[in-house]
Amino acid sequence: MRLHHVFFLWLLGTARLWGQQPPSSNLIAFDVAMKGDSIIGLWKPICLSGDNLQGYNNQPKFLSDQEILAAVQMSGEAQTDIYAINVAHNTRLKLTATPSYREYSPTPTPDHRMSLIRQDSAGLQELWSYPLQLDEKPNLILPDMEAIGYHCWMSDSSLVVFVVGSPNVLQWVTLDGKKNTFASDAGRCLVRQGNQVLYVHKFSDQYWFIKRYDPETRRAQIITETLPGSEDFVLVNDHWLVMAKDSNLHLYNMDHPSGWHLIQDLAPYGLNHISRMAYRHGKLVLVDSPR
Repeated sequence: MRLHHVFFLWLLGTARLWGQQPPSSNLIAFDVAMKGDSIIGLWKPICLSGDNLQGYNNQPKFLSDQEILAAVQMSGEAQTDIYAINVAHNTRLKLTATPSYREYSPTPTPDHRMSLIRQDSAGLQELWSYPLQLDEKPNLILPDMEAIGYHCWMSDSSLVVFVVGSPNVLQWVTLDGKKNTFASDAGRCLVRQGNQVLYVHKFSDQYWFIKRYDPETRRAQIITETLPGSEDFVLVNDHWLVMAKDSNLHLYNMDHPSGWHLIQDLAPYGLNHISRMAYRHGKLVLVDSPR
């Protein structure tokens, strides 16, 4: 009964928030300077928010070396849609326009479409597959799950989903309906590393850890403590973690652990509240939230 009560309260809260504008955020792309396979600095910043600097530009995921997917809500509007943004030419293409729904968490799928969280006015959050070329119809991926916050594809037929609840949990889900709950009190960031997934375990208000879960052994191991209050990170060249705290970007070597090391302070670029990020082949896209 408690689970149903929590779910009802969550639906009530999200329904009330339907017409509200989320906090403004901007997307900034950098070229990455490397030494060997390690990041040593960032340069050539480009703002990818276009004329929506006061709106919501968030949740970047690389679609190719030149393009990202992002969730965008224009300033003063109630609708959140998915855009494809060309990082090289700084152009934007709107991929969804559904007045009855908001779309979030766009992610490339193994079958060359995009998966996303579709939220209706009642607060239900379902995982859908959408075409990239707008020449096919969308379809529901997990019909029995209505409180999905985030997701990460692990193979053609399996994915990790963040299920909203009290507490939030992570489930390893297959498309034929099998589910394995393997973590609770989890953060929103899910990163694939081979056949394993990296995530943040919020053990308490003070102690958050990045963990690695192995579906074969069904065990999770602690990699390191997060930077205080930070929950977003990316994986670079399979063994480096990058995470931000305020304006500072840090690096962690999983093969030779020696703590977090400062890469660069990005305050001179006007970035002071960095959260989500995406990395691919020498390009790093950051989300900054002006306050």
